[in-house]
Amino acid sequence: ALSDVIRGSDCKISRLEISGTFGDDGLQSIAAALKSNQSLRTIDIGNSVNLTDAGGHAILRVTSVNLNTWEQIMASNNTLRSVYLKSRPPPLLVSHDIHNALRNITNLDPIPTLQQKAWQYVDSNIEDLSYTKLEAQHMPRLLSFVMERGGINSIFRLISGRNNIPVLFSHPTPERQYMESIMNKIELENATLRAMLESERKFNDILHKENNSLRSLYEGDIADDETVATTIATPLLPEEVTEKRRRLCCRRLWECFG
Repeated sequence: ALSDVIRGSDCKISRLEISGTFGDDGLQSIAAALKSNQSLRTIDIGNSVNLTDAGGHAILRVTSVNLNTWEQIMASNNTLRSVYLKSRPPPLLVSHDIHNALRNITNLDPIPTLQQKAWQYVDSNIEDLSYTKLEAQHMPRLLSFVMERGGINSIFRLISGRNNIPVLFSHPTPERQYMESIMNKIELENATLRAMLESERKFNDILHKENNSLRSLYEGDIADDETVATTIATPLLPEEVTEKRRRLCCRRLWECFG
C-alpha cells in the first residue's frame, strides 16, 4: 500500500502525485504514515471525489505547529511543506481556508520546523518541563535553546518554575558525575591511609611502652648491680644488713659464682 511505502524508514520520495477516488480515507491514511516519514516535501492531489475538509484536517494535524502535547510534537511530520489540491470538475469539497493552509504548511527546513514546534510548546509550558523527560546531558542544550529563542526572560521563567527544579538541578552533569567518582575514590584512599596511620600509631604506642619497660628494667638492673658491688666492697656488720639486701646479695653472688 502507498501508506506503507511512505511510512518506511528507507522511503526517499520527496514529491508525491496522486489522484483518483481515494478521498478522505486515503488522505487520512497518508497523514498517519507521515508521522514517521522524513523525505516527503510536496504532495500533488489531482481530481479526487469524496475529498473534504476532513482529509485536509488530517494532514494539517500531523504537520501543525500548534500541537497540544509533547508526544504529538515528537510524532509530527517536519518535512512536508505543501499539499496542492487541483480543482477540476467536479469541484472540490474542501474549504478555501483548508486549501490555503495545505498550500502553505511551512517554508522551513525540517530541523527549523521541529524547533519552531518545540519552542511554541516549551514557551507555553515553560513553568513545567517535566513532560519532556530529558536526561541530565540534555539540560545544557535545553537552556541554550530557551536562551536563543526566548532570551533572558524565558530563562528566568524556566528556572523559577517549581516543577523544573528536579529536572534542571537534581541530576548531575556527566562532568560532575565524573568528578564525584574521582572524589569518592580519593576519599576511599584517604580513609584507608587514615586507618593505616591509626594502626601505626597504636603500634608505636606499644613499642614506646615496651621501651619504657625495658629502660626501667635496665635501670633497675644497674641499680641492683651497684648495690651488690657496694655491698661486696663495704664490709658490713651482720646486724646492719637488712633481710632484703641479704637476699639480693645472695642472688647476685649466686649468679656470679654459681
